[in-house]
Amino acid sequence: MRGNDVGRRSVVGVLVGVGVVGLSACGPPEEWSWDRDPEPAVTPSIVWSDGEPTSDLEADPWVQAVRAGLVPYAVAYDSRDLRSDSLHETWTPNGIAQMRKDIASFAGEDDWWRMPGPFPFDPLTVEVVQDGASATVQGCTLEPWWYGRLDPWERQERQVSPSTMRFEVVKTDPGGYLVDSVEPIGVPCESDHMTAGVFDPLPDGSWEFESGQVFTRDATADADS
Repeated sequence: MRGNDVGRRSVVGVLVGVGVVGLSACGPPEEWSWDRDPEPAVTPSIVWSDGEPTSDLEADPWVQAVRAGLVPYAVAYDSRDLRSDSLHETWTPNGIAQMRKDIASFAGEDDWWRMPGPFPFDPLTVEVVQDGASATVQGCTLEPWWYGRLDPWERQERQVSPSTMRFEVVKTDPGGYLVDSVEPIGVPCESDHMTAGVFDPLPDGSWEFESGQVFTRDATADADS
């Protein structure tokens, strides 16, 4: 599939049978209080438009690192919860710190955005630095890949189009890989292997939160966010 049609074909119709429920499915429970933190967010199941991702680069370890980090990234944003083991096992402390800043920037807003699922991503290139310590993984995603109270996903899903996204991945000892950053480039791209997965159920619930409701493993970071 090529051109702008790839995004719409990958997404439209995938929501059939997908529910929309409260934040408890992908975030803090409604009973949350300042006296105690909620249990860590639960990862919902994923419904794929055209099956799970397949491309010539899926076996590349740098691409596998990106793929492993996409789901916990989306769950963290939807739940405002950065405590999960899966997030800390796939992202660097620097990457997680940037997530906290990004999420906290929505504090007090009544329409902070959420992701319907992990970023769709068709890897196109992997550029490894000379010493092998890091790599840039670039490929096609779909944008906009978020929705809010004023722009529900039922409306947004019909506006998605392929756009370039870049991930920086670092190598760790002994032989592990962690995502360090993600950057939407915004340049149109073409994809032969695009498939989109959305959470079932989609996250919903209260659209407003205070900065102290960004849950991290660091109590100081919570207080400062």
